[in-house]
Amino acid sequence: MKKTMLTVAALSVFAAFAAPASALTVTNNDEGGYTVAVSVGEQNSEISVDTGASVEAPCGDGCLVSLIGNDGVIDEVEAVDADHLTITAGVFQKAE
Repeated sequence: MKKTMLTVAALSVFAAFAAPASALTVTNNDEGGYTVAVSVGEQNSEISVDTGASVEAPCGDGCLVSLIGNDGVIDEVEAVDADHLTITAGVFQKAE
């Protein structure tokens, strides 16, 4: 019992000081959905973003984010984990 309480206390202290996870956030303010491609080094991922939805993706210290529509790549922007991108009128806008 004493060992269990010590373990719980230790985990609680660790959790209190652990840095929160951060990720790139993309919000779609347009009427239609898009696919967002995130390239970090050699790793590529694609995420669907519906109308009015927000999604998160790991970006690290730098990634290339591509907005893909019916006709291919519409817009591209360099980003980092802390960035919040908004899709408006078919292009990315980066929150300041």
